[in-house]
Amino acid sequence: METSIHHYDKILQGAIKSINKNDYLSQINKKVILEFSDYCLATGLTKARAAKYIYSLGTIGRILNKNFADTNKDDIMRLMKEINVDTEYAEYAKKDFKVALKKFYRWLRKTEDYPEEVKFLKTSMKKIGLLR
Repeated sequence: METSIHHYDKILQGAIKSINKNDYLSQINKKVILEFSDYCLATGLTKARAAKYIYSLGTIGRILNKNFADTNKDDIMRLMKEINVDTEYAEYAKKDFKVALKKFYRWLRKTEDYPEEVKFLKTSMKKIGLLR
């Protein structure tokens, strides 16, 4: 077995532990996040990416304060308004939330296309001018 200097096993286990200890998430949301993580790993995503999705979905679940299965487009729009207005998050973090949402809801709704509640999310970023 190859040893990684990045310790992705520990990072993934830490992400799982953070979900299990999260008092803001319902048991249903915790279960769904961990099932999605298993799906990601089964389909070839790296442990690092799965951990990123776990952490992102934990934050999203806390802000939504609603079971993922019961959300609609208005809920996602309210969530994104809060994330976009919150200056704590860098543009890259906001993009990561959108990417996680789109992938997660496509899995949750079992659709090939993005479901209506996340279809409107744009994941491209504005180009930042380079210093000359």
